[in-house]
Order: sequence, then C-alpha cells, then structure tokens
Amino acid sequence: MVVSASENTYYGVAIEDSTWQDQWQRIMRWRSQVQRGRDEPRTRSDGTEGYRDEVFALYQALWHLKDWLKNDPMTACGEGSAGHTVEKWIKTAHHLLIAADVANGSKHMMQTRAMTRAGGSEQTRNDVTIVVGRGVKHTFYIQDGRAGGAEYEAVDLADLCIAEWRSFLSAHQLDHGLNGFS
Repeated sequence: MVVSASENTYYGVAIEDSTWQDQWQRIMRWRSQVQRGRDEPRTRSDGTEGYRDEVFALYQALWHLKDWLKNDPMTACGEGSAGHTVEKWIKTAHHLLIAADVANGSKHMMQTRAMTRAGGSEQTRNDVTIVVGRGVKHTFYIQDGRAGGAEYEAVDLADLCIAEWRSFLSAHQLDHGLNGFS
C-alpha cells in the first residue's frame, strides 16, 4: 500500500499495482457473500446489521467500479476509452442508478437531492428465515425510488447491475477473462 500526497495537500491511499479488475473481483466476492446470506443459514454475532453491511458493501463496490475505470491507467487513456466514457454511459444504466442511491445513502447516512440518481432508492425491508439449529437467512429488498419503481431482491438487482457493467465492458473490449455471474 502506498500513501501519497499531492501538491494540493490531498492525502490519499493508493493500492499499489491495482487495476479495475481488482474492483470487479471485489464485486464478485461481495455478491457471493450476500447470496450466501440469502440462501444458506449462517450464525453471526452481528445479526441483521452485519448482513445489511454486506449488502451496502456490494452496492458501493458496484457503483464505484466507474471510479476504478477512470483511475486505472489502462482504461483511462484516450478519448472514447472506458475511463473517459463511463460517466456519460452510467447516467443511462437503469439498475446502476438504483445502486448509486443505495451506495451513496449508505456511505453518507442520507441522500441529498444532488446525490440522488434514481429518485432516492433505498434498502426497504429484510425477510429473515430461522433454520432451527443452523442459523438464519436474510433476504434484503431495494425499492427503486423513481415514480412507479419496482422492488428488487438485493442479489437479483446486483445481477442486473453486473449485466449492465458487462455490456459496457464488452463495448470497450474489456470483458475477456472476467469471471463471475452473468
């Protein structure tokens, strides 16, 4: 890990030798973790909040892949590159805009009008299944904040976001070797 300071006294932590693919793999790991929480009984000492943290981490990772694409020297170079076009494209990515609201709301405690991308979408409810002697399963739901917006199960919505990312990455010939869910 490298800590750096720039001329304008911004102090940031750069993860040495990281690429946007590292963020993609992080998304896949968080997605698997959230799916396990939904499908497999687990015992945890941090209860529902621990599971909710995993959902929020997944949506923050999904939304912030755009920043990794903009900051990776391999994708940020040249007009028309993924790093240069991602901000314009993401404004048209229906499901990722919902992810943006969940990511920003969970990161900043509340959403301001300027932060809202999809009408203030949020995690709305959690179904808990108790499997006696084995643990609990949690299913989280996210409401699209736009008028008439649908409610999505968290893993299903993540898969729709991943599909949007795959489409973008494919359009920029960056989808080779990506593993994970389609």
